[in-house]
Amino acid sequence: MLTLSNCTKKDLLWIIDRLCMRYLVDGKSDLQRALSDLELEKFRERCREADKMNKARYDARLEYLDLLAPYDGKPIKDIPLEVLEQADAAMKRAEAADAKWNKLMGIGGGGDG
Repeated sequence: MLTLSNCTKKDLLWIIDRLCMRYLVDGKSDLQRALSDLELEKFRERCREADKMNKARYDARLEYLDLLAPYDGKPIKDIPLEVLEQADAAMKRAEAADAKWNKLMGIGGGGDG
């Protein structure tokens, strides 16, 4: 559970602003509510960032498929080097987005594969 001791300066300022918006009857319950609100806000931020990573990896994989689709069923030697390089760059972007998503979500060892 989130506590004041593990909040950043930005978090603490956010909590103060949140508390100032409320009528203080019981400081402790308002503080607990503010901490819960902050925890929810951090979760929402993480979800928004995860959505960006999902879109980036999806778009990069679509680019990869679109680049190679005209050569489906053909030997790799018949694919122009420039197309292979572009497809490789797209796949590397997808893998980088995978790694960022995994790190953000706390999955695996950083998304090496």
